[in-house]
Amino acid sequence: MPIRAMIMAGGEGTRLRPLTMYRPKPLAPLLGKPCMWYALALLKKHGVEEVGVSLWYMPKAVKDAFGDTLSYYEEDKPVGTAGSVRLAKDDLAETFLVLSGDGLTDCDLTEALRFHKEKGAAATLILKAMPVPLSYGVVLTDENSRVTSFLEKPEWAEVFSDLVNTGIYILERSVLDLIPEGEAYDFGQDLFPRMVREGLPVYGYETRAYWCDVGDQAAYLQAQTDLMEGLVDLPLPAEKQGEAFIEEGAVLCDGAKVTGPVYISKGARLEKTCLWENAAAGCGAQLRGAVLCDHSHAHAFSMMEEDTALGTGAELFRGAVLKAGVKVWPHRVVKSDARVYESVVWGNLSKMNIVDGVCRLDTPREADSLAGALYEALKVKRAMVVKGEGAQALTYALIGALCARGVQVIRFDSGSLPALRRLQAYMKVELGLFVEGRAVTITVGDGEDIQKPLKRKIEMLAHRQDYPETAKADGEICAFSGAEHLYAALLSQEAPPNQTLRGVIGCENAFIRNVATELMAMLECCHVRVAGECKPSQEEIGWFISADGGQVSLVLAEGVVDDMKQAQLFFSAVLSSGDEALFLQKDAPRAVLSLLPEGVRVLPSAERKQAPEAFKRQNALFCDGLLKMLLLMRSYPDRAALKAAMEKLPKAARISKDVPCPQKENGRILRGLMNRVKQKPEGDGIWMQNDGGVTHLMPYDDRAAFKVTAEAYDMETALELCDLYAKDINALLDNEP
Repeated sequence: MPIRAMIMAGGEGTRLRPLTMYRPKPLAPLLGKPCMWYALALLKKHGVEEVGVSLWYMPKAVKDAFGDTLSYYEEDKPVGTAGSVRLAKDDLAETFLVLSGDGLTDCDLTEALRFHKEKGAAATLILKAMPVPLSYGVVLTDENSRVTSFLEKPEWAEVFSDLVNTGIYILERSVLDLIPEGEAYDFGQDLFPRMVREGLPVYGYETRAYWCDVGDQAAYLQAQTDLMEGLVDLPLPAEKQGEAFIEEGAVLCDGAKVTGPVYISKGARLEKTCLWENAAAGCGAQLRGAVLCDHSHAHAFSMMEEDTALGTGAELFRGAVLKAGVKVWPHRVVKSDARVYESVVWGNLSKMNIVDGVCRLDTPREADSLAGALYEALKVKRAMVVKGEGAQALTYALIGALCARGVQVIRFDSGSLPALRRLQAYMKVELGLFVEGRAVTITVGDGEDIQKPLKRKIEMLAHRQDYPETAKADGEICAFSGAEHLYAALLSQEAPPNQTLRGVIGCENAFIRNVATELMAMLECCHVRVAGECKPSQEEIGWFISADGGQVSLVLAEGVVDDMKQAQLFFSAVLSSGDEALFLQKDAPRAVLSLLPEGVRVLPSAERKQAPEAFKRQNALFCDGLLKMLLLMRSYPDRAALKAAMEKLPKAARISKDVPCPQKENGRILRGLMNRVKQKPEGDGIWMQNDGGVTHLMPYDDRAAFKVTAEAYDMETALELCDLYAKDINALLDNEP
């Protein structure tokens, strides 16, 4: 059946922040149910079962909340209210409804549809009389209810009607032809004014039903009060018991006094306030007219006055007071006994996550938390900071925060992460920071990634803010301008012996190109040119260095060498060094094991102490594209040698796919999979051996999904293995404990 209603659920809800920082506005809970749940209940009440939803801001959250009972239409970029509905043009009924996912109403949609048909309207707007219409689009109609004028969010001097646009519309599908494809186009600002100008039949249906635009915190709280007081003719998710609505499973302790109207969710205690999931109020806390978002905490004897809010994960410590109207942004902290008169937006991080050695910071001000935690965890005296693309403010903020704690900072104004690692090891600097965009990569020792114990310590120190604010004396800042030359000189020590090299090095990164140019100039008998692109001739080999400098791809005139063959060639070159052990990186291809010489052990990175020199050498190779290139040049000095080596490689194919999985289920899924195999997991994820090949299953650190990677003799078998284990994961997910 064609879609008979569209719900617009793509807005960011900026006026409702910080409540909408970590969940979209349509999912803001009203009496324990998402706001959009009530829109769906209204549609069902009037017989509308086929519903589409337009999404942009946090689309996955909405999909996860409502599942596959709805049809979803995601915007690649914001295209306005009208543009978002146009996405579903081909699937809509000839006459269809449009509702906002963040409004609450019990409007008689059946009567409004009758009005629309009776008038022969192309568009009907549901209107509501509001005493203060300044926050809405004002609409003027004539005696026949035909719309004559619009004005979005007027000043008082501009108000010409108390009828406001509720954001509920009845439209003919032909109207969507007026909306330009792929452009930002709004119903109230663009489409309806145009239709009125062109004389098309646009009507206004005035409803006397309940309607509330849940646009700010005051309206958000009012909507819940109105639901409890029976002002909205919609089903409620809990039954009334005395003066309170109590969800099944919630418990009132003996002696507790409840003054209604109040809604008590499972495990929550409310007193004229709204607590979201896992929010808490401590003993003696006084909360009035407040909202506490997920995982926020108002500690003992704290106070929140009218129209205040704690964002997700925010903490109001013992005895602190938020004066009326103050909002505390997510993960910010208000210290004990503080009196806060202005919203806390830019405070220090109370939660910091480091994933694969990378910490992402929202603003330069948060650099102080990271710098302080690193200083305390490492007792660092010297640090090296390298600025990548788009990171000037954050780089200088980190340098300043470290310097304020007495750290000597060596500053490079350009560079790459591999260069940082190499220079840090050479100059024996304890801490390295590579800053690019909002990402800060942390390296320690000889340029290595931080390990889990240190990562957790840094996160804990940042969370507790358990570090000194300043030192007795500032540290020194040393600007270093010779990074390209020094890095090239260090790399040249690994260069192949006097061989006649012929080829081209390509890289989009100007710093890497400059280093490669200097490096080639240091080699004898070298005929290798450096360019932005990598287009070798029939007689040449091409080496394309990734923009971050960490990887290299082999390129021939026929095209880029297959990924699996490149991996086999690289590991063959590594093994030719004579190391006693091979350290396989996370999810490295298992096809390389067939290349192992007799007596060489395969070890995970965690076993580095068993062969420290081999680990140090191999770890440097895995992280540096230019270093890998030099190894490949030494092993395959010309095209003939490379082609001969490729012909000897065993056949293998490899493919990966992502399987969505809630992160809270990762442990259960891995346990279910491990029940089928006897071997222990190796580091990250597990390997499943089959007659046809081998499959690696690994949950991501930073998203709700498994990465499934299959290797086999041919691509068809690899695809079958990938699909097989993807189905296994889904079957385990469906089999809830």
